[in-house]
Amino acid sequence: MKTRNYFGWTVLEEDNRYGPALEKNIDYTKESEKELKEILEHVGQTRCALEIGVHYGFGTRLLSENFDHVNTFDFDNDVHQCFKLNMQKFDVNNLTVHPYGIGANDSFVATNDVHPRKGRGPLANHVDVKQSSDGKKYKIRALDNIKFEHVDLMCIDTEGYELFVLKGGEHTIMKHRPVMVIEFHHRNLSQKFFNVSPKTTEDYIDHLGYRYVKNLNKVDRLYIPK
Repeated sequence: MKTRNYFGWTVLEEDNRYGPALEKNIDYTKESEKELKEILEHVGQTRCALEIGVHYGFGTRLLSENFDHVNTFDFDNDVHQCFKLNMQKFDVNNLTVHPYGIGANDSFVATNDVHPRKGRGPLANHVDVKQSSDGKKYKIRALDNIKFEHVDLMCIDTEGYELFVLKGGEHTIMKHRPVMVIEFHHRNLSQKFFNVSPKTTEDYIDHLGYRYVKNLNKVDRLYIPK
């Protein structure tokens, strides 16, 4: 695993977002600071946050500074190895790292993180219902099969797999009523990869008893209990 130093963070050398960004002196590591301030305006207590899809941990560090404890979930791959190195480097210790993805049930899934024309993309693995780029199967679990004492915030960034995450966590969400930040990717990955329309996900969020507040950026939407 070859890595590079990106403004103090360990990222994969082959990741095609951060090399060009470094050359242009563009620092993406702090781009969530403004969004988190807006989120915290709606969060009543800051005991526990769940971050589903953590990438290199830029957002995790911010969450750890504002919540008593953070639970992270992502596939146990090379990006996740960088994530763990970053958490050690920045001394993030109010953290429980779950080395698996989250879905509708406990199972194993194939993943794919290689673009057919551009090579390695700037993202962690996304679930691939057809095949795996590296021949591996990765573990996923349903949130409802994991016990949490408190859940005050849930952030879901799973490259189109968000509906399945919500379905596997319905009882957890109904019990704890966290504020939720859910990615609706601008390239409509849910439809592209899983034949799930954005409206289907929106309807399910409404079924859970949540209302839309605002877009935090071009992909992340903020929801609070009705």
